[in-house]
Amino acid sequence: METINTLFESDNDRMGALHRTRALILAGKATMCESNKCSRMPIIRKYGNEKPIDRSACTGSAAVNHFMKAVTTGSEFYLNYYSCMATIEHAKLLYDKGFTNQALRLMEEGIVTVLAHGTSYDQASALYFYLVCEANSIQETNGPMRVDAVMEIVKTLERVKDTFKRLGVVHKIQSIVFLQAMLCDDVGKMAELYKYSLEFRKLDELSC
Repeated sequence: METINTLFESDNDRMGALHRTRALILAGKATMCESNKCSRMPIIRKYGNEKPIDRSACTGSAAVNHFMKAVTTGSEFYLNYYSCMATIEHAKLLYDKGFTNQALRLMEEGIVTVLAHGTSYDQASALYFYLVCEANSIQETNGPMRVDAVMEIVKTLERVKDTFKRLGVVHKIQSIVFLQAMLCDDVGKMAELYKYSLEFRKLDELSC
């Protein structure tokens, strides 16, 4: 009887930890930008707004605190998936702050578990953001290797786009096509640029 009670207590503790971890992730996301005044740019930073973005509403330190608590709680109770989701949200916050290389390193820590165990939406979202970070990391690279790396990102984005098409997430598809067009323009791939520009225009017309 004592063993059974211990098992129930263990399960209850783990379930409580699961709820706490998920709540901490949601709290972190909510405090990243109050009232959604800070928009995360879902594109490589080089092509962000020319005008300064008002970051006054950001409460980054509070969000980091929530995410770190979520990672700690998730790790303690073997909730690896949620720990990785918290890590990815932390990476997004770092990206917003301009720390793209640090964001990429965090994405490399968390993305494997999400790709292995996440829903189709979570997998596609994580891979998309990872590719955004990767695109940032190779901006300063020159030569043929850079062109190959950029076009490999464009190719992988096709897989992500197919998933969002299957799920019917139109705004994500538009963001991906826009990013593909910019990347092709950046490396002088004019035929591909025309293709994605035309695709984006069609999507834009459909959404009007």
